[in-house]
Amino acid sequence: MMLHQAGWGHQPPTPEEVQRQRREVVAFMTAVGPQDVLEAALAAQLCAVHNLGVRYLKLANDEPKQEIAGVHLSRAMRLITAYQRGLETLDRHRGRGQQTIRVERVDVHSIAAPAPRRYRKDEAAPRATGGRGGNRLETGNPTHSEKLGAAQKRQ
Repeated sequence: MMLHQAGWGHQPPTPEEVQRQRREVVAFMTAVGPQDVLEAALAAQLCAVHNLGVRYLKLANDEPKQEIAGVHLSRAMRLITAYQRGLETLDRHRGRGQQTIRVERVDVHSIAAPAPRRYRKDEAAPRATGGRGGNRLETGNPTHSEKLGAAQKRQ
């Protein structure tokens, strides 16, 4: 009935058509389940935008002239995009929208670094050595593989 009042229809809808449209609107509003007045208004807009977008798609499909069909298709796509944005708005209003966490500033200078170890004069400090495995610290304590290598050399 709303489409006919907007000038879409060439003839008034039948009572059965009006009842079908009303059932569709009630089903849509029930599916959305508005929880407050703002959600109800948004749901009504979503219903109207969706129906109008579908109508433009049908007009584009039925239009024999390609230029006019392109205009209808363009309008349908704008309405479908508006419908999608309306759904996103409803989700954000309900608190289910995409949430982002943004780190403003990390001050690495305030993080406490471990104090350097002091070595006695008779104790050797570890030194970095290169090799096949990359850089590693030499601590004076042999690793397991170094112990095995020394044992094999003695044999």
